[in-house]
Amino acid sequence: MTYLENPRTRLAVFFGFLLLVDWYLYFWDIGHFFQADTMFLLYHRPTSVTEFLREFIKTHPSGWYRPLANEIIEPIFYPLLGLNPAIYRIPVYAVFIADTIAVYALALAITRRQLPAAIATLFFNIHTTNAFTTYDAGYLPELLYTFFFIASALAYWRYLEHRTRWALGISLACFACALLSKEAAATLPFVLVALHIFKGFTSRKQLLAAGGHFVVLGCYLAFAVGYLHVQGVAFDTVLNPPSAKPTGGYQLILGKTILENADYGTSWMFNIPRGWMTDDRHLEAGMVSFLKFFRALVVVIAAFLLLKRERKVVLLGTAWFLITLGPTLPLLNHFLPYYLFLPIAGFSLVIGTVFAWLYDNIRRFQPAAAAATIVVLLGGLLYVCGASIHADIRDHMWLGGSARLARSSLDDLKRLYPALPSNGTIYINDDEEPLAWHHSSGGLIKMAYNTKDVAVFYSSAGDAIPEGVPPDKLILLRFQNKRLLDATDVFITDARGFGPYNNSGAHTLRISRSEVGVGDSFALEISGFRDAPVELTYTFNEGRVQLFQTILDHQGRAKFDVSKATPKGSYHFLGFKVMGEPDWFRADAAITVR
Repeated sequence: MTYLENPRTRLAVFFGFLLLVDWYLYFWDIGHFFQADTMFLLYHRPTSVTEFLREFIKTHPSGWYRPLANEIIEPIFYPLLGLNPAIYRIPVYAVFIADTIAVYALALAITRRQLPAAIATLFFNIHTTNAFTTYDAGYLPELLYTFFFIASALAYWRYLEHRTRWALGISLACFACALLSKEAAATLPFVLVALHIFKGFTSRKQLLAAGGHFVVLGCYLAFAVGYLHVQGVAFDTVLNPPSAKPTGGYQLILGKTILENADYGTSWMFNIPRGWMTDDRHLEAGMVSFLKFFRALVVVIAAFLLLKRERKVVLLGTAWFLITLGPTLPLLNHFLPYYLFLPIAGFSLVIGTVFAWLYDNIRRFQPAAAAATIVVLLGGLLYVCGASIHADIRDHMWLGGSARLARSSLDDLKRLYPALPSNGTIYINDDEEPLAWHHSSGGLIKMAYNTKDVAVFYSSAGDAIPEGVPPDKLILLRFQNKRLLDATDVFITDARGFGPYNNSGAHTLRISRSEVGVGDSFALEISGFRDAPVELTYTFNEGRVQLFQTILDHQGRAKFDVSKATPKGSYHFLGFKVMGEPDWFRADAAITVR
């Protein structure tokens, strides 16, 4: 027997390879900042053992009941690490690796072969949904409930095979932990029924073995829904859908919504981008074509296998996918890629079975060609998924996009105000690009400055500038061009300069030169305005927003000469308006004085 012929050695090499793949796909930017959901959990973390235990008998401020997933990492890590993100990733990656091992164990138990189990595990491990689940501690509920869900199914599988009562007890305990991690674990008893059917144990007496799980589910629903009144879903809209689509929240709508989400889901299960949630991937046409070819190949072979003995695994994997995805299908305007994380664990059984069958049949004629075929297909999938995953991690507004906005705006605030006034008030005009969600409605600022005596308001949340705040306690900021700018002085000088900018494009500001020196001159031109006095807002060297006035000539221009007295630096123009008129217009022009 050669070294790699040993099954344990092959298994160790396989998982070593997966660790390298995971580092390439997910772990290359371990120091990225927190995205919005994680920021919310950090700010609303329990601060004592008593508060932690109390989370088991009440809903979280998010409206969900997930005490096992939402309340562990943050209260332990934050007192030690604060807002330094890297170490927070370690438990996230650890649970993801545990999920991967659990999928392998599930596939091996069902197929009883290493080859389909390994292929199923690889497909699960490199799926694009993992860009979300591995990104941050905010997605730990998805990871934890999936682990306990699969562990419960595996223990129940052992119970079905050996009738060991301890295995049934472990299955029930893992089910309870899954429910305490995420509500979607409620589908587990129905998956266990599918396992019964797969095993051929379909008599009433045999099916009663899953009765304990239904009892646990009933107790959970009575407590979480009946007593705690979990507020995550607006059940009153299930049969009475609203006339207009909501922009956020959770609403269950039967009918067309289910079909639309199922359509997206059947594309995402094959990593094919569909809809606004995958807009950041920008895959080349050839990559998308490969994914569609991959889907067609799987569907054709899977349909053929329905006529073979492998049909039981194909049907079980499909049933697992549909059952576990089912609760999310009625969600209106809130069907998200990472909802496929647990369903993909089941669908991976189909993938493993399909490609193992393909390998076996090609191997009859040419063993080398069989291995090459599998390597090319799965290697191509890894390459395309890698491009999608990196794009999502870098740019998706729920991942890297959110983290960048939070980090850069916090850095800007720290630069402008290394310390905040006690009992101060911060108002942020973020109409151009809302920050409230990314800041956890001010929680980020309070954590960063280690204070709770500052009030933070956002125009995007409908907040008005508070009245009666002393000038030395008031900070007014404008978020524009992805930069946080200090507009306090402008507001105190003329409150109109802090109002919202019109972005219609009806009037634009242009500067004749981008760089000038002493003795040079430049012209500022505003389209649509002539022979008019105007006011402009600008920043100098990214400092506070300032206000100045000038007069446009009959061509809509104002000329400026650069002298030795002109301060050297970068001038960035933000907005303008005709004096005496109420409307401000957005500008985006800059000039540097050398």
